Amino acid sequence: MSTRINLKFSIRLSKSLLAHGIAVRIIRLIVRVRFWTGTSWTHDRPAILDTGSPVSLLPRSVWREIETDILTPLLPLRGLAPQKKAIVKGQLAEIACRFADSKSRSPAFPLRAYLANTDRVPLIIGFEDALTECKLFSDFPNEVAYLEFAENF
Repeated sequence: MSTRINLKFSIRLSKSLLAHGIAVRIIRLIVRVRFWTGTSWTHDRPAILDTGSPVSLLPRSVWREIETDILTPLLPLRGLAPQKKAIVKGQLAEIACRFADSKSRSPAFPLRAYLANTDRVPLIIGFEDALTECKLFSDFPNEVAYLEFAENF
């Protein structure tokens, strides 16, 4: 039997476009995620499920409390800072992760993620490792979205 993890849609209007009289929704998929601390799982926390992000990203306050296996030195992370002077740096690490909703938990799996040197970034779950082993279903008009993990995951 497969495991299904329900996702939520986060919807808000773009303030910058609304200032010009244009209503554009910013729609994001939100997943509840837990990380392994070395002795137990963290509490659930919301994360943006970003199919356009190749790798996951964790703010400093999130990764400071979990078990990490650092894979790279501190690197500049492209595409995150709005200005050239504002550079976000992070280390790639492998961590243990699982998704959850009010009824189910996914199997635990290894996740490679950048560990940001700041809290000025959102918690993002990228495609690699997180979405490469499960099915993603999204039906926005009917407000249904979920991840489905095969029985043998």
